[in-house]
Amino acid sequence: MSSKEDIAFRKLSMLMKAVTEANERETLKNTAQSTFSSEGGQLSMDGEKIDCGTSGEATGVFYGCCSLEELKAAAFEVLLLHPGSDFTKWVETLMRQYGTELTDAYGTDPAKIHASLQKLWQTPYRDVASGQARDYKTWAEAFATRAAADMYYAFVGNNRGLE
Repeated sequence: MSSKEDIAFRKLSMLMKAVTEANERETLKNTAQSTFSSEGGQLSMDGEKIDCGTSGEATGVFYGCCSLEELKAAAFEVLLLHPGSDFTKWVETLMRQYGTELTDAYGTDPAKIHASLQKLWQTPYRDVASGQARDYKTWAEAFATRAAADMYYAFVGNNRGLE
C-alpha cells in the first residue's frame, strides 16, 4: 500500500471505530426505549415494520437496511457531486456522508470495508440516467472537473426531454 492509501486506511479505521461506537450507543438507547421482535426478515419496532433482512448477497441486503445497489448509487453520486475525486477522496467522502450505509453493506471491520471499497472502485456501475456503464475509477476520470459534471447534467437533461 502506498502512503496515501495507508493514511486513508488509518482515517477509515478511526472513522469506523467512531461510527461503530455511536451505533452501539444508539442501539443501547433504542433497546432501553423499545422492544424489537423479528418476523420473517422484518424487524418490528412499536408496530412499524422495517425491512432489515440479513439474507446475504443474493438479495442485495447485507447487515442492515442498505442494499448494495443503494450503496453503489450513493458511490456514483459522490463522484458526480465531488468532481476531481480520486480513490482516497471518494472513500473519505463515502465514510463521512454514508457511514451507516457502508456498515450496513460491509459490516464494521475497517479492513474489510477498505478492501470492499477497493474492489467496488473497479466494479462497473450502470448509470440509469445516462444508460452508460463504467467502473467507478472511469466515472471519476469522466467527472474530473466541474465542467465535465455540468456536461453530464446537460446530457442527461437532454436525454430525459426526449423520452
